[in-house]
Amino acid sequence: MFSVQLYRIYFRTNIDFSELVLEEIIGIGGFGKVYRAVWIGDEVAVKAARYDPDEDISQTIENVRQEAKLFAMLKHPNIIALRGVCLKEPNLCLIMEFARGGSLNRVANGCSGLGMCVTMNSFSFMA
Repeated sequence: MFSVQLYRIYFRTNIDFSELVLEEIIGIGGFGKVYRAVWIGDEVAVKAARYDPDEDISQTIENVRQEAKLFAMLKHPNIIALRGVCLKEPNLCLIMEFARGGSLNRVANGCSGLGMCVTMNSFSFMA
């Protein structure tokens, strides 16, 4: 069981962007870029929100909040955990648990960094 101090470190909501050390881009999606990063000594994934200059910044902030709420509700050992969120402009991002081995999309579409080849049909029994 986590101590109260560890709980606050690993599950606090607001994270100061200056506590993150971005290492490299590991993906790009509809939400924005995903970076491998280090936060308080742990490897994490940082999902940086894409900001549309034609859109009000408050809408982008709300999108980040909604994504954070979604991940916060999904508590399961097989789902990447949300560690926290940064809502201070211009660094709007989610701080997530980091998973080695590549993305599920990469695994589903062929060979992964795990050394195995699979197809989408292989995942059909998991649903």
